[in-house]
Amino acid sequence: RASVGDRYFAQLQFAAAGQVYNDALGQLQRLEARREVLLASALEEGARALAADDVVNAVARFEAARRIEPEHPDAISGIVRARSRGTAIEQMNLGRAAEANGDLDAALAAYQQAVKLDADYAAAQSASQRVSADINVRDFTAAMSRALNALDAGQMAAAGEALEEAERLKSGDPAVQDARQRLQGMRAQAGLSRLRQQASERVKAEDWQGAIAAYRKALRIDSAAAFARTGLRRAEERVKLHEQFD
Repeated sequence: RASVGDRYFAQLQFAAAGQVYNDALGQLQRLEARREVLLASALEEGARALAADDVVNAVARFEAARRIEPEHPDAISGIVRARSRGTAIEQMNLGRAAEANGDLDAALAAYQQAVKLDADYAAAQSASQRVSADINVRDFTAAMSRALNALDAGQMAAAGEALEEAERLKSGDPAVQDARQRLQGMRAQAGLSRLRQQASERVKAEDWQGAIAAYRKALRIDSAAAFARTGLRRAEERVKLHEQFD
């Protein structure tokens, strides 16, 4: 229609030319508005398809948007994201299969790979966090089981190592604190037994100063330890007696 307007203009029929130009402009504006509607619709449909993990349809709709506006950033990034989502979905399927077989470590690795491939994939993020928490519970339970078994067997070093691991996995858990108190009690009793033996050996050797040192160490562990209180008093009396003779 613009060519018709040009012809009127050349013939100095300005009113007719103006009318044709106005009609052409209106038509152009309507086409541009229609173009914007189609572009917005294609982008929206692509986003919905991507949210539903419909990768094929998402790519198709974003490509449709690019045919309308080839350099539109949302259309370009949408195609990239949709193709990444397809690979991420493959990892999600591997993760679900591993989880169904009870292999939580393999499931977590697959879910984390899915997140790495598509950082915006909410389902992958959720699955990764959930399985990570499940693994934490599993490992904490195993560590506490080892700790309690070691305590029952009097294996204090092994119990301590297991409790350290449990504390790292679940800091401040009451079960860990209770087991630590039990371990501390066992260590204290072991220390008292060792010092009692040392003191007894020093008494037999009439090494009263050595006996006094052992008894005092025992009292620092347990100020109410009867053998240490009694033994210390007798050893100190012996030292005083020897000092009198000297």
